[in-house]
Amino acid sequence: MIDINKLENSCGTTVCAYRGKGVCSFKEGMFCPMYTVYKPEFFVEKEFLNCVPTCSMSAMHPAMLKFLDDLRRKAGIPIVLICAFRSRQYDLDKGRSGKGAHTYGLAVDIRCTKPANRWKIIKAAIELGATRIGVAPTYIHIDLGENKGLSPEVFWTYDSKGNAV
Repeated sequence: MIDINKLENSCGTTVCAYRGKGVCSFKEGMFCPMYTVYKPEFFVEKEFLNCVPTCSMSAMHPAMLKFLDDLRRKAGIPIVLICAFRSRQYDLDKGRSGKGAHTYGLAVDIRCTKPANRWKIIKAAIELGATRIGVAPTYIHIDLGENKGLSPEVFWTYDSKGNAV
């Protein structure tokens, strides 16, 4: 399980955004209260604008952005997002609970149709500590929702209407 509250500060600056001056005091694995920015190595804003529904990279939790970079590095293949952040209202309008991991910026759906790539992505996600994975014919859902009280250690598929089963 990935504990989003124990991430290293990775703002990359020598001036602490929280304390104002000097070297960051949160580099020893403590959660930085200003950890609101993570600049992904492999992802750009445009990729989030292509998602359905359209969202922005800034709507994503920094832990998920860092996880995506780590996933891309470990899987060794491109990661193409088809869905990332969804507003609570969007989920409610679709008949969902409005409390899913997407609504916290802690979930992504990754386009994937090739069995070999599916294996690489799922294997890398599990090795990185992901415990919530859904597999559909054309995408893989990965989330860190256990940090928001969603059941950890679950794996699911989707029916023909796109509902998790």
